[in-house]
Formats: sequence, structure tokens, C-alpha cells
Amino acid sequence: MVRWFKSYGLIALMVLVVTLMHYNTAMHIHAAHGIYRRLYYFPIIIAAFRGGRTAGLATAVVVCAVYLPHAFGFIGFDPAPTLEKILEMALYVAVGLVAGVLEDRERRARRRLQDSSTSAPGSSTNSSPASDWRPSASSRPAWLTRSATPWPASRARPTCSATRPATMAPAPACSPSSARRRPG
Repeated sequence: MVRWFKSYGLIALMVLVVTLMHYNTAMHIHAAHGIYRRLYYFPIIIAAFRGGRTAGLATAVVVCAVYLPHAFGFIGFDPAPTLEKILEMALYVAVGLVAGVLEDRERRARRRLQDSSTSAPGSSTNSSPASDWRPSASSRPAWLTRSATPWPASRARPTCSATRPATMAPAPACSPSSARRRPG
């Protein structure tokens, strides 16, 4: 019970606060009711991220059950058109389902990646999958091992003002040894 409250207590509190605000808002304040209907998405998405499809759907169904009496005038009244309220509740369920399914897929992929990295021959238990993705230097293609220069190595970059065009900023004073061209 304590574990459940730590995981889903904030979500339940969010649903409760939004519901109380929604139920206690006067009917003539249309904008507030629209905002409160949209605030229900936050606990649904957070629940889906924490518990996957099951938690996302369960929270969406609870939100629909809590909003339903207010939507159709049993407790207070939401001034939005009926079709809008029905579609909003359908979106609650759809968002909970989609966010939950995506989170479940992410967890499965993460678990598969961890399983493959720990079961690979020669892998240690302390290595993370992120640290093992690079190939060794000997297996890299030659074009990746060369240093990257903005121009070909056959053209050397000028090092003093004697060899620079007049449009470039002045360089430090040239000495006979610095007048030679050095590769970049």
C-alpha cells in the first residue's frame, strides 16, 4: 500500500484537485471549465509514464468516471457542448492508451538492450550499454581515423603576414622559421 501511494499518490491528488476546482467553478465561467478539462491530461500522462498501458488506461477511466457527473449536470454543470465533452472523454482514454503503450515499448526495448549487453560474450556486469557502442580504433574505417582538416593536406595554411592576402587580419611578426608553411 505504501509503495502504491508513493507511485500513484501524486496522480490521485492531481485528479482530486482538478475535480474539486472543476466542480466548484461557476457555470458562467466557460474558460475555466475548458482549462480544467485539459488539466486532466497531466495525471493521465504521468500515470502512463509510471505504470505503462494499465496505469494510463486506469487513470483515464477514473478521470472519465469522476468527470461524467459534472459533464452531464448531475453534480454542477460544465457549459461545453455535449459532443465536445464526449470527445474529450474519448481523448482521455486514447491518450492514456497511447502514452501507456509507448512507455511499455520503451521499457521492453530498454530491458532487451540490458539483457543483450549482459549476455554478450566478454561483457562485464559493470559496463553500461552506452559505453560499449563504439567500435575499437582498429576496426574503424580509415577515413574516420584521419584528422579532419578544413582543406587538403597538400595545401598548407599560411602562418605569417608575409604569406597572407591583404584582406586578412595582420598576423604576428614573421621570423625566418615561421615563414615556412605548416600543415593545419
